[in-house]
Amino acid sequence: MLLNGKLPSAFGEILVEKIPYYTPIHKGQRRWLFDFAKQMGRSDFSSRGDVEALLQGLGYFYDHIKEHAEFEERFIHPRLGEVVPGCPRAIESEHKAIHADLEDLLRSLERLRNMPEGHPTLPQLGQEVYLATNRFVAFYLRHIDYEEDHVQNILLNACTADELLATFRSILAAQSPKQLSSNLRMMIQGINDPEALELLSSAKGMLPPQAFEGVRAEAEKAMNPERWSRLAARL
Repeated sequence: MLLNGKLPSAFGEILVEKIPYYTPIHKGQRRWLFDFAKQMGRSDFSSRGDVEALLQGLGYFYDHIKEHAEFEERFIHPRLGEVVPGCPRAIESEHKAIHADLEDLLRSLERLRNMPEGHPTLPQLGQEVYLATNRFVAFYLRHIDYEEDHVQNILLNACTADELLATFRSILAAQSPKQLSSNLRMMIQGINDPEALELLSSAKGMLPPQAFEGVRAEAEKAMNPERWSRLAARL
C-alpha cells in the first residue's frame, strides 16, 4: 500500500517507495490455513455437523483462491513474464495443481457428509482427509513463500513505483464489493496493527469517501472491539 507516496515501514525496507503485492494477502491466507488445519484436527468425522462445517470453510477458501489466482494471472503475470520469461507459466501450473488439490478435498468431504452418520469407517476416512489437508497446506505455504520472497522482490526491483501503483489500482477496480470485503477481512485478520493502520490509511487516501466507509465498516467487523478502538483512534 502507498501512504504519501511511500511504502510504510511495516512492510519492510526494500525499495521503500514501492508496493509489495503479496505480503498482506499471504499473511491473511496463512492465518486462515493454520486455523483451518486446527479445526480439521479437532473435527469428529462421525459427526455430520463437523464435516459440514469443514465443507463450508474449505468452500470459502477455494472460492478465494480461485479469485486470487485469477487476479495474479490477469494483472501481475504479464509484467512478470516480460521481466523473467517463463516464470508466470511455472506459477500458473502450480495454481492449477492447487485448485485440483482443493477440489479433491472438497469431493472427499462431500462423500463423508453423504455417508450415514456414525458409520464405523468415518474416523479412518476422515484421518485420510486430515492428512491430505496437511499435505496441501505444506504445498501451498511453499508456493506463497516463493511468490512473496522471490517474485515480489523481482517486481519491486524491475518496476517503477508508478507501474506498481497502476497495477494495484487495476486489481482494486476489478474486484466486486463482495470480493473487496472478503479480501480485506482476510488481510486484516492476518496482519499486525501497524500494517492494518497503513492499509486503512492508504484506502482512505485512494478511495472515494463512500467507498472508504464501506472498507472501514468491514475492517471494524473483522476486528475485536479493543483492536478496532485502538486503530480507529489513529485513522
